[in-house]
Amino acid sequence: MTPSRLIVPLVAMAALSACGAAVPPPKTAPAAVRPAPNPYLGAGPGAPVELAGKDARALGNLFGKPRLDVREGAGRKLQFVNDRCVLDAYLYAPRAGAEAVVTYAEARDRAGIDMSASSCSVLLRR
Repeated sequence: MTPSRLIVPLVAMAALSACGAAVPPPKTAPAAVRPAPNPYLGAGPGAPVELAGKDARALGNLFGKPRLDVREGAGRKLQFVNDRCVLDAYLYAPRAGAEAVVTYAEARDRAGIDMSASSCSVLLRR
């Protein structure tokens, strides 16, 4: 074979291999992403089962007088503290005219390290 006869097949093979590289990969539908439950809440997103739905008076009966009672807009934050942990309970009315109840809670130890709101709830009980 003469050199010119070898060049044509080589160029053709190079062109074909370049075409294969330019083909985009097939599109796949993105997988549905479900947020992982927050381990610090005890009962998945929201408030621990033992606190969910309780009003401010019920929390006071469980933990005593809150260290903080902050109202902002439709929300209210009550903070309960002892020598072992800090619990922040967030209360919102489930519907217009209803009393605000716990819908979310978070807790930390006295060093500021996140802990389960359920565990802190047990530590705070009178």
